[in-house]
Amino acid sequence: MECPHLQESVLLDISKLKAHVGALHCNVCRTHKSPWLCLTCGLVHCGRYVNGHAKSHQESHAKHLVCIDTSLVAFCYECDDNIINDTPDGRVQAVRTILLEKERAVDTSVGALEPPCKMMKTTTASEENLSLSPMTKLAGLRNLGNTCFMNSVLQSLSNIQDFTFYFRHLPAIAPPANGRTSSQYHTRQSKPEEVCLVEEFRKIISDLTEAKATSISPDALFSALWKVAPSFRGYQQQDAHEFMRYLLDRLHFELDTLVTGESSGKNGDSMTIVNKMFGGVLRNEVDCLECRQKYIKHDPFLDLSLGIPERFVHRRSKARDKDVGVCHLKDCLSHFCDMEELGESEQYLCEKCRQHQRSTKKFYLRDLPPVLCLHLKRFRYATSIRSKLDLYVQFPLEGLDLSEFMPPNNESCTSSPLYDLAAVVVHHGSGVGCGHYTAYGHSARAGGWFHFNDSTVTCSTPDAVSNSKAYLLFYLQRPLAKGHTHAATPASASATTAKTAAAKPPAETSATAATPPTASK
Repeated sequence: MECPHLQESVLLDISKLKAHVGALHCNVCRTHKSPWLCLTCGLVHCGRYVNGHAKSHQESHAKHLVCIDTSLVAFCYECDDNIINDTPDGRVQAVRTILLEKERAVDTSVGALEPPCKMMKTTTASEENLSLSPMTKLAGLRNLGNTCFMNSVLQSLSNIQDFTFYFRHLPAIAPPANGRTSSQYHTRQSKPEEVCLVEEFRKIISDLTEAKATSISPDALFSALWKVAPSFRGYQQQDAHEFMRYLLDRLHFELDTLVTGESSGKNGDSMTIVNKMFGGVLRNEVDCLECRQKYIKHDPFLDLSLGIPERFVHRRSKARDKDVGVCHLKDCLSHFCDMEELGESEQYLCEKCRQHQRSTKKFYLRDLPPVLCLHLKRFRYATSIRSKLDLYVQFPLEGLDLSEFMPPNNESCTSSPLYDLAAVVVHHGSGVGCGHYTAYGHSARAGGWFHFNDSTVTCSTPDAVSNSKAYLLFYLQRPLAKGHTHAATPASASATTAKTAAAKPPAETSATAATPPTASK
């Protein structure tokens, strides 16, 4: 936004700053996390999501309104918003230049990450061809103020090799004529059609792959998100699943309209890298209990929202815990697919009976996607109560077999029902509108599991991943051996086609599928 307080608040002596700037740490607690430089007095304090000393400093110094962090984001406390304008003599930009020069001078080899001792036993054919280096670096994403929901999803998607390969080789879309870098903001005055989320996502994926710095600021993507999706504006905690769904839908829309020049078909009938990688098809069977007529419908999906069975939720004692056992991911999948009788408000209009009748519904996974995203419905909303199910759900790191959830008596096909885990998003905390998101990802480049906690990336182990309380799970379909077919899988070659097309540029993709909605039960 255009801040009216810069002239009276940005009083920092630029020459002194350039001569004395060093490693930024909080003047009170000495932490290096989320440092904010006051542009009035030059003192550095930690952000509100660390120990909040920057906010306390402003409250005790009412005229110290403007500060800036190491991601070059300037913020005004009075406006309660990020700043895009500058003083007439360009002091804010001068501070950005000094901080940028300081960051470039940092030896990026410090903090290089080594792979953990334990490695995933199963690798895909594309991973085997990679030249893995023990000094491969992975970059974190800076928290711009409660943006961990976004960072965790971006890091998860960055570990899906075919998906990121496509965007890394995608030509730049509508590069800025004035030569501004990705750290510049889209203003709120800009029109939604002028904002290209595909381009900002491409830059982030490329930056994470190159890892030239230990942490990267996703501020340009975040500000673009503010413009195209007003519900994500502000710095309150957002839902990682909602962001992931919006991001995939928006990427699909922009690739369909901006890259190809026009929509590929009517009624959303189009194919992009998004639904080629994430798109699957559900077989929805409804049986009328009066006349026994069966109705079959096929519903596309990008992800599956799985409820946790009630028998695992309502536990009153440790003894009962032992009787019920640990909830497994397959219990959630069974709960999603199992036959259930529809309630009175959901009675199906039977064409044979010509009226609404009692009926049952059952799901099958007809077409499996190359990337299977599973969302565990941990948050519950009632009239006046919002709660979180902080229950551990056991999930496999390798060999998730979906054969039992496919339609019976299918013809053989070349797609595999087996999946291996690529990434996990975890929500920490008990609140619905608060807490913190982190992610675990298996990096093919670095050769192991890593924990992504905003700007911090650390080595992890398979045990740490499997013991986490997952919120989002990203599974990669395991390729079948050449010439082998699996009789239990649906008769569709969509998954194989998707993997082949993933490495092709947008112009080579075909328009054969629809934009899938979320499947939820």
